[in-house]
Amino acid sequence: MVEYLLKAKANTNLQNKQGLTPLMVAIDNDHDSIMNLLLKAGCKLHLQSYEKGYMALHHCVKSYDIDKVKLVLNHGAPVDCQDDQWQTPLITSIYEHQFDIPKYLIKKGANVSRAIFLLSVNVDKIKMDIIIDIIKHIVLCELFNFYERPLNS
Repeated sequence: MVEYLLKAKANTNLQNKQGLTPLMVAIDNDHDSIMNLLLKAGCKLHLQSYEKGYMALHHCVKSYDIDKVKLVLNHGAPVDCQDDQWQTPLITSIYEHQFDIPKYLIKKGANVSRAIFLLSVNVDKIKMDIIIDIIKHIVLCELFNFYERPLNS
């Protein structure tokens, strides 16, 4: 059905009442084949949901699926996009206690300084000792993986 709609030039960027695009819905519901079709069709990756201002990359991070994160980044999703609370996917992944995704986002050029600052001023969201451990991890990743970052970051 999705292939038929795409061949008929259906608008892949329509948003529902919550501002979710077909791509965001596919990400949230683990419809990887539909996600791939929408990305190949050129859907926009910078559209924000109405409720929290999440973009497609935020949805991928919230799914805990690094393959989805890699896929949308490889299709041009902005690595430092911000939601309504000015949180980037890197910050969201840290709040979600993830380690592989933040490391990958840093490798792709995510702004580490901004993440450290926002984490330090939002201590109430998670325990301080967890913040310190995550910041240490991020800094180590940054120090030892800086040569793998894109040239423009």
